[in-house]
Amino acid sequence: DLGIVLRQRRLRWFGHVQWSEEWIMKVCEMGVEGHRPRGRPRKTWREVLTEDLRESQLTPGDAKDRKRWRHMTMRRQTRDQWNLT
Repeated sequence: DLGIVLRQRRLRWFGHVQWSEEWIMKVCEMGVEGHRPRGRPRKTWREVLTEDLRESQLTPGDAKDRKRWRHMTMRRQTRDQWNLT
């Protein structure tokens, strides 16, 4: 399923961000000034990531251990695929 693959890739990217330099985390947390266009605002990367973490039953702290994080994100994807069929 495409949704599962996208979730896995977002979680893998989140792991890379967690392991990165301190300044990258500061950029991710920083707010942007300005006005949004009319209508419902688009979801931010952080909002989508929060949903992915909740669906995969993971926490941001889990990403600190690289080997375990990769295993957990791959395992979750495989388990989800089995539940769909």
